[in-house]
Amino acid sequence: MKKYYYERSKLLESEVNIAFEELLWMDDIQTTKWIDSLREFILREWDMYGIPPTIGQNTETLKKNFHKLRDYPLHQGSKQFLTKDEDTGEYDVIKNYNKFGSGVNQFFPTMLKTKIGVKKNATSIYDYFTDDYRDKFQKVIRRILKRDSMYNWSRCLLDNEELPENFFVVQHKKSSVESGYLTLSKSEVENLNNKHTTNLPKELDDTKYKFLVHRFKLRQKLFPAGIQAFRLGLGQPAVNFPPLTARYLYEKYTKHIPQDVVNVYDPSAG
Repeated sequence: MKKYYYERSKLLESEVNIAFEELLWMDDIQTTKWIDSLREFILREWDMYGIPPTIGQNTETLKKNFHKLRDYPLHQGSKQFLTKDEDTGEYDVIKNYNKFGSGVNQFFPTMLKTKIGVKKNATSIYDYFTDDYRDKFQKVIRRILKRDSMYNWSRCLLDNEELPENFFVVQHKKSSVESGYLTLSKSEVENLNNKHTTNLPKELDDTKYKFLVHRFKLRQKLFPAGIQAFRLGLGQPAVNFPPLTARYLYEKYTKHIPQDVVNVYDPSAG
């Protein structure tokens, strides 16, 4: 039977899903090779099986979450969907961070191939995985995954904290660093073991930069947390309207219609 949705990605179980410290401690050549392997794995799943770089859900989980989408109490009880507007005092603000029904995205396999923008050179997230954008992909992955610019696996040390066993150093322009964070001098950084400085250039410039310390825990896998690197670092993705919010609006504004079945023609439905 033909399926109208794409399957769950095998990225989590793949060999490219290494621990954060494994990527952190790689030298430049090893890092380049690993990023190329990551790009090739994702392209292979995408081109051969139609699976984009999202974790997704298997069939049983899709069914389970669609049932939750149907049964979630939107109009009554302690899970009231509307929240209070602090300016007016009225309960007329939709606050929805719920992921029920997010599996609907798996019925739209080309979302991350959609080019966002009106310019002739507009790009999609898919474009960045192709050979034409290899260098840009390398740069983004080094910044977001190896340097952990989104703080998925590490945290900056504060002034009063001591150096832990597992840490790495990054440089930030002095004008962008707030006070209160632990910084090291150029000479202190130069005396560190190489595994702590893999995110730094060979030549350090302490006239422009401060050197901050990130602590991290061992054995943290890069994915699924690293998935957001693709969505946030490789351009703007197309998105679907939140399914639970859509259900609320459909029910609220069709409740006056005296019939059991109501067909809704929604321009956001794809």
